Amino acid sequence: MADLHKGELIGERYRLEDRIGQGGMASVWRAKDETLDRPVAVKFLHSGYSGAPDSVGEQEEATDGFLREARIAAAVRHRNVVAILDFGTHQDTTPFMVMEFLEGENLQDRLGRRDRLSRDEALRLILAACAVEPAPQQAEPL
Repeated sequence: MADLHKGELIGERYRLEDRIGQGGMASVWRAKDETLDRPVAVKFLHSGYSGAPDSVGEQEEATDGFLREARIAAAVRHRNVVAILDFGTHQDTTPFMVMEFLEGENLQDRLGRRDRLSRDEALRLILAACAVEPAPQQAEPL
Protein backbone atom coordinates (compact mmCIF):
# COMPACT_ATOMS: atom_id res chain seq x y z
CA MET A 1 0.00 0.00 0.00
CA ALA A 2 1.19 3.47 -0.73
CA ASP A 3 2.24 5.48 2.31
CA LEU A 4 -0.86 7.65 2.87
CA HIS A 5 -0.82 11.07 4.52
CA LYS A 6 -3.37 13.57 5.73
CA GLY A 7 -3.92 16.16 3.00
CA GLU A 8 -2.95 13.80 0.16
CA LEU A 9 -5.11 13.91 -2.97
CA ILE A 10 -6.42 10.53 -4.15
CA GLY A 11 -7.81 9.97 -7.61
CA GLU A 12 -7.40 13.66 -8.42
CA ARG A 13 -10.53 14.29 -6.36
CA TYR A 14 -10.51 12.98 -2.77
CA ARG A 15 -8.47 14.87 -0.12
CA LEU A 16 -7.55 12.62 2.85
CA GLU A 17 -8.44 14.08 6.25
CA ASP A 18 -8.14 11.41 8.97
CA ARG A 19 -7.71 7.64 9.18
CA ILE A 20 -10.89 6.44 10.86
CA GLY A 21 -10.38 2.70 10.81
CA GLN A 22 -7.91 -0.05 10.17
CA GLY A 23 -8.25 -3.81 10.02
CA GLY A 24 -6.18 -6.74 8.90
CA MET A 25 -6.91 -6.21 5.22
CA ALA A 26 -7.70 -2.52 4.72
CA SER A 27 -7.73 0.96 6.20
CA VAL A 28 -10.46 3.57 5.90
CA TRP A 29 -9.96 7.33 5.74
CA ARG A 30 -12.39 10.20 6.00
CA ALA A 31 -11.82 12.40 2.96
CA LYS A 32 -13.36 15.35 1.18
CA ASP A 33 -14.70 14.99 -2.34
CA GLU A 34 -13.32 18.25 -3.70
CA THR A 35 -15.51 18.11 -6.80
CA LEU A 36 -18.84 17.79 -4.98
CA ASP A 37 -17.72 19.38 -1.69
CA ARG A 38 -18.89 16.53 0.53
CA PRO A 39 -17.35 14.08 3.01
CA VAL A 40 -16.63 10.53 1.82
CA ALA A 41 -14.94 7.43 3.21
CA VAL A 42 -12.05 5.94 1.22
CA LYS A 43 -11.05 2.31 1.82
CA PHE A 44 -7.52 1.19 0.81
CA LEU A 45 -6.33 -2.39 0.51
CA HIS A 46 -3.24 -3.01 2.70
CA SER A 47 0.15 -3.75 1.13
CA GLY A 48 0.00 -7.38 2.25
CA TYR A 49 -2.92 -7.68 -0.15
CA SER A 50 -1.74 -5.32 -2.91
CA GLY A 51 1.42 -3.61 -4.09
CA ALA A 52 3.88 -5.85 -2.23
CA PRO A 53 2.57 -9.40 -2.57
CA ASP A 54 4.63 -12.56 -2.88
CA SER A 55 3.82 -12.67 -6.60
CA VAL A 56 2.17 -10.67 -9.35
CA GLY A 57 -0.58 -13.30 -9.40
CA GLU A 58 -1.36 -12.70 -5.74
CA GLN A 59 -1.51 -8.93 -6.33
CA GLU A 60 -3.95 -9.39 -9.20
CA GLU A 61 -6.04 -11.83 -7.17
CA ALA A 62 -6.26 -9.44 -4.21
CA THR A 63 -7.11 -6.47 -6.43
CA ASP A 64 -9.73 -8.51 -8.30
CA GLY A 65 -11.27 -9.57 -4.98
CA PHE A 66 -11.37 -5.98 -3.76
CA LEU A 67 -13.03 -4.87 -7.02
CA ARG A 68 -15.51 -7.75 -6.71
CA GLU A 69 -16.33 -6.57 -3.16
CA ALA A 70 -16.94 -3.05 -4.46
CA ARG A 71 -19.17 -4.28 -7.30
CA ILE A 72 -21.25 -6.49 -5.02
CA ALA A 73 -21.66 -3.70 -2.46
CA ALA A 74 -22.54 -1.23 -5.24
CA ALA A 75 -25.29 -3.60 -6.45
CA VAL A 76 -27.04 -3.40 -3.06
CA ARG A 77 -29.30 -0.41 -2.71
CA HIS A 78 -30.79 -0.13 0.74
CA ARG A 79 -31.02 2.52 3.44
CA ASN A 80 -29.04 0.25 5.81
CA VAL A 81 -26.11 -0.23 3.42
CA VAL A 82 -23.43 2.35 2.67
CA ALA A 83 -23.33 3.42 -1.01
CA ILE A 84 -20.21 2.75 -3.10
CA LEU A 85 -19.40 5.89 -5.13
CA ASP A 86 -16.11 5.19 -6.92
CA PHE A 87 -13.23 2.74 -7.36
CA GLY A 88 -9.65 3.32 -8.49
CA THR A 89 -5.95 2.68 -7.98
CA HIS A 90 -3.64 5.07 -6.13
CA GLN A 91 -0.06 5.33 -7.42
CA ASP A 92 -0.74 2.38 -9.74
CA THR A 93 -0.49 -0.16 -6.91
CA THR A 94 -3.05 0.54 -4.18
CA PRO A 95 -6.70 -0.12 -4.98
CA PHE A 96 -9.28 2.04 -3.23
CA MET A 97 -13.04 2.34 -3.08
CA VAL A 98 -14.95 5.48 -2.18
CA MET A 99 -18.10 5.22 -0.07
CA GLU A 100 -20.61 7.63 1.36
CA PHE A 101 -19.46 8.86 4.76
CA LEU A 102 -21.83 8.20 7.65
CA GLU A 103 -21.57 10.02 10.95
CA GLY A 104 -22.10 7.93 14.05
CA GLU A 105 -20.73 5.24 16.26
CA ASN A 106 -19.62 1.84 14.98
CA LEU A 107 -20.63 -1.37 16.76
CA GLN A 108 -17.12 -2.05 18.09
CA ASP A 109 -17.00 1.36 19.82
CA ARG A 110 -20.54 0.90 21.09
CA LEU A 111 -19.65 -2.45 22.65
CA GLY A 112 -16.49 -0.91 24.11
CA ARG A 113 -18.64 1.47 26.15
CA ARG A 114 -20.85 -1.34 27.48
CA ASP A 115 -20.23 -5.06 27.67
CA ARG A 116 -23.41 -5.96 25.86
CA LEU A 117 -26.32 -4.55 23.94
CA SER A 118 -29.75 -4.56 25.47
CA ARG A 119 -32.17 -7.08 24.02
CA ASP A 120 -34.06 -4.30 22.22
CA GLU A 121 -30.84 -2.82 20.74
CA ALA A 122 -29.64 -6.22 19.55
CA LEU A 123 -33.02 -7.04 18.01
CA ARG A 124 -33.15 -3.69 16.21
CA LEU A 125 -29.69 -4.26 14.69
CA ILE A 126 -30.45 -7.85 13.68
CA LEU A 127 -33.72 -6.87 12.02
CA ALA A 128 -32.00 -4.02 10.14
CA ALA A 129 -29.29 -6.40 8.89
CA CYS A 130 -31.85 -9.03 7.85
CA ALA A 131 -33.76 -6.43 5.81
CA VAL A 132 -30.87 -6.13 3.34
CA GLU A 133 -31.01 -8.31 0.24
CA PRO A 134 -28.84 -7.84 -2.88
CA ALA A 135 -30.62 -7.65 -6.19
CA PRO A 136 -29.93 -11.15 -7.63
CA GLN A 137 -29.68 -9.93 -11.22
CA GLN A 138 -27.07 -7.31 -10.25
CA ALA A 139 -24.80 -9.07 -7.76
CA GLU A 140 -21.97 -11.33 -8.92
CA PRO A 141 -21.72 -14.79 -7.39
CA LEU A 142 -19.19 -15.06 -4.57
